[in-house]
Amino acid sequence: MSVGQYHDRGRATAAARDVPYAAIESWATEGAFVEFLATDLERRLAAAPEGSKVLFTAHSLPERVVAMGDPYPAELRSTATQVAGRLGLADDGWQIAWQSAGRTPEPWLGPDILDVLADLAASGVPGVVTCACGFVADHLEVLYDLDLEASKRASDLGIAFDRTACVNDDAAVIGALADRVVAVTSNDTATSATTTNDAATSDATTDSGSA
Repeated sequence: MSVGQYHDRGRATAAARDVPYAAIESWATEGAFVEFLATDLERRLAAAPEGSKVLFTAHSLPERVVAMGDPYPAELRSTATQVAGRLGLADDGWQIAWQSAGRTPEPWLGPDILDVLADLAASGVPGVVTCACGFVADHLEVLYDLDLEASKRASDLGIAFDRTACVNDDAAVIGALADRVVAVTSNDTATSATTTNDAATSDATTDSGSA
């Protein structure tokens, strides 16, 4: 359902056309990505009411997908843990929340951010800074679900609300991802070349033996 399925389909399609396929399995803890999130989060926390809490969010998934072994929740937590560690956040100063669940009868990953906001307000937390690290660009789930819906819920509850920026086209993060692409494709090319050379050597040895 998450990146693994994309890779499975990509590999199958590439193999059917005899095209090499190289994959980046994860960049959840990419240094430039963590630094981008931490830098903006630190700035927004400094402007938030004292005692505000950080919510790291991503798009929810049906629970059945996770039950099948999808690493998506673990990837989100690894990013959140790295960012929280970079800022020295206390364990009770941040948590994970899910958002934008589909409108289907089956259970989806929770808790939902709207419910979390209500719980935090009830416990006396004065504000929330949301780090939507599961989204790399500004789109509907960020601009509406957070900037409008979640923000209004927080306002109705009487607590402050802010959100960190999405990566979009940040040069440092894009550059780091480009480096990963170059590295993985270079390794794939080298592996393919080695395999081809080994095959050629094997063929030559066979021909020599036959002669």
